[in-house]
Amino acid sequence: MPRKRQWPPRIYPHKGRDRIRIWVAGKPKDITLGKSGSEEARAAYRRIVLEMDQSGGALPLAATADTTCLELVVSYLEHAEASLEHRDFHNAKKALEPVVTLYGPTPAGRFGVPELEIVRGEYVRAGYARRHCNRLATWVRRAWRWAARHRLVPRAAAAELRELEPLRRKKKCPASGQVAPETPKVRPAPLADVLAALPHCLPVVRAMVQLQRYTGCRPGEVVVVKPRYVDRHWQTVGGVPMWLYSLGEDGEADGHKNEWRGAPKWIPIGPRGQEVLAPYLLRDPDAYCFSPAEAMAARALELGRAYRPGKSRQPGARYTTGTYDRAVHAACDKANGPCCALCGGPRCSVCGGLCQRWGGKFVCGQRACRGPAVALPWVWGKGRRLLCGSCGQPAPCTPWAPNQIRHLVGTDVRREHGKGAAQAVLGHDEPETTEIYAERLAEAAKIIAQYG
Repeated sequence: MPRKRQWPPRIYPHKGRDRIRIWVAGKPKDITLGKSGSEEARAAYRRIVLEMDQSGGALPLAATADTTCLELVVSYLEHAEASLEHRDFHNAKKALEPVVTLYGPTPAGRFGVPELEIVRGEYVRAGYARRHCNRLATWVRRAWRWAARHRLVPRAAAAELRELEPLRRKKKCPASGQVAPETPKVRPAPLADVLAALPHCLPVVRAMVQLQRYTGCRPGEVVVVKPRYVDRHWQTVGGVPMWLYSLGEDGEADGHKNEWRGAPKWIPIGPRGQEVLAPYLLRDPDAYCFSPAEAMAARALELGRAYRPGKSRQPGARYTTGTYDRAVHAACDKANGPCCALCGGPRCSVCGGLCQRWGGKFVCGQRACRGPAVALPWVWGKGRRLLCGSCGQPAPCTPWAPNQIRHLVGTDVRREHGKGAAQAVLGHDEPETTEIYAERLAEAAKIIAQYG
């Protein structure tokens, strides 16, 4: 195991002058401070340590006149890992991988628009959607802007990268000669598919889906619910007692979309939502209501065995949007089953017998045959519907994602109560004032009192 590097670095004398050793991109760099024991050396030491603390470990200008793209990327990712959320750090790392692969030893000051265009062409070749390619290119620009702020590259080098035009719809990328695909539009989850998957969800996941269904909140907002964020004595609307779930107000729950703007988010909870949420509020006020450990314990009880969490992979304190999405997809797979109920497919291409999953593939269920299946059990058809690969009949449940529940609520409310009511229930898209948002909250409470 490598020895932990000391910070702040130790001063050591060398030929009558004080020096320090720091590490950049896994390589040591020695910096001379001045005459040993002099006030000049002590001042230089304080300045370098302060500059590196402020820049997240980046070297000062005197030591990085020949900064390469590799050194810049490593320094920026060290800063990003400490200051960004996990999702943003993952995107930054993915965006900068082609930079290191193609231009690692190149001086960072010579990385300009032609080089960034070639890097963006690598995103297109990887099959990323057009908008995602543009976002990844923005992460490269952000890394160079950070480097310019900390004097790792000239400001002109960072400013030049802004000149690259974004990829346009149905236009070829000049570097790759390919057209980047478009991101499919998110549509509401069909209510029939939601109802088909609910019986196969774990109780905790089922409660999260139902709470979204009755409030219209986002997946990132439902996974962070805590008892202390829910006001159970808010107000009465039309004779119906209402609860209020607050996010981003006075240091309350984080996770809503406009949190970075400093705007609060208030979600009214009606009678049906209260019935779903009430059992999960009987816990410590600072504990998350929807716990993966409780979900796994309920699963073990359903299977009739004791729950023993593994040593290497412990369940987290709460669901993330990713684990929540995977839990919903698992429920959709269970609702569909391993084969079509109408034709019993898929069938073996050799003997015509029923097939089953074996080692990640579908093969004949008869041990003596083990022939490959004629077709996959489920395939995607037109209109993003899941169909049987053998007879073409629709699957019992087309997989859907939790964010489509919000679209479903918005569609229903808009159809029944109008566009303004849908905006009130779902919250504002534009950064408007808190007073206007509070006026919308009263309208949203009236709708939720009837809807959820």
